[in-house]
Amino acid sequence: MNQERQAGGGAAGCGNKAVRFWQQGDVLLVRCDALPEGVKRVDPQPLAVGEVTGHAHRVRLEDVQADKVEFFSKFGRLYVRAKEPITIMHEEHKTITIPPGIYERKTVREYDHFREETRYVCD
Repeated sequence: MNQERQAGGGAAGCGNKAVRFWQQGDVLLVRCDALPEGVKRVDPQPLAVGEVTGHAHRVRLEDVQADKVEFFSKFGRLYVRAKEPITIMHEEHKTITIPPGIYERKTVREYDHFREETRYVCD
């Protein structure tokens, strides 16, 4: 799913304007105007790892090695700063390329109308 979408509202730490996001399976990368204050740079890491399969959403190794991307964290939230276009890979999903920018990693949620509850999507 290599689609650029428009969504109304803002994400925490990502301004209040309409945000663009990129989705691969259950992972959303939500574009931010800037990194939140107080983030700390962290080592490169998968964006998400499947609990059952161990498959991971990750930035292509060549992009990490070429220093095209930086990872940051604050209060358990992961942020990615792409200095150039970067490629996101996963064993079960189409590879996507996202443009330069700052992104917050989020997980897709769905609403179950019968149970009247929200839950995270797992792939």
